[in-house]
Amino acid sequence: NHSISVLTQPDPRAVIISNSMPYGTPNPAAGSNQYVYNQSVTCSISGSPVPLGSLTKVVCIGRNGTGSAGNGGEPNFTIASLTTYSTVTWNWQMQYWLNVLALGEGGVDTANGWNNSNAIITITATNWESASFDHWSGQTNGCSISATQISITGLDQARAIKAVFSGSTATGTTYTWLDSFNLTNDTIDDDTDEQPTWSEYISGTDPTNPLSKFQVLASGVSNGGFYVKFYGTSNGAVTPFGMHRSTNLTLPGGNWIDM
Repeated sequence: NHSISVLTQPDPRAVIISNSMPYGTPNPAAGSNQYVYNQSVTCSISGSPVPLGSLTKVVCIGRNGTGSAGNGGEPNFTIASLTTYSTVTWNWQMQYWLNVLALGEGGVDTANGWNNSNAIITITATNWESASFDHWSGQTNGCSISATQISITGLDQARAIKAVFSGSTATGTTYTWLDSFNLTNDTIDDDTDEQPTWSEYISGTDPTNPLSKFQVLASGVSNGGFYVKFYGTSNGAVTPFGMHRSTNLTLPGGNWIDM
């Protein structure tokens, strides 16, 4: 009598790797990967997040799976025992930066940060006691606005949104005027014309145009009198400009007299 022993080896099992977006580097590589039955397989994804400029990025937020890979979970994991054909799909999410600013005497209830694409976001502005809410400004296209609330009904791009309040800075510049030039600080010289923004508010010039500034253009004598020609307008001040004269500049203070 003879006995015959037959040793069988279970068929190899495959892990199929795929990506919902063409980002990152999966390990094992994308495609069909063969492993022996009951083997432990470590699965991971590297290269997340992926910046798409400074205000947009894609982030791997997890995975879907079948078979021994389970039905989902964190991006990096280990298949403890590969006993059946399995699939792993890495899932990615587009995210946009939302910048929210309160300009003037008030605040907003939403912080700056990354948000998922298609997120629904409602921002509420609240004025301080001495001021009132004036308007929303910035990248408000496609948003729903109702008084002190603005709603983004499906975030589809990076946005910068401002809540503008009444009132003025310490130097007297109104916040609504600053916002009309998309500025927030009146103490600096944005257009490098040697005149800070607050002085351009007084003179009625454009703080974003270096050619627009309060300056004497000409002076001389005409028809028996002196003249001075200057550039400037007004932002509502009763007397935005003043002119003075002196007959003796050696006196203390110049002995200036209003004209």
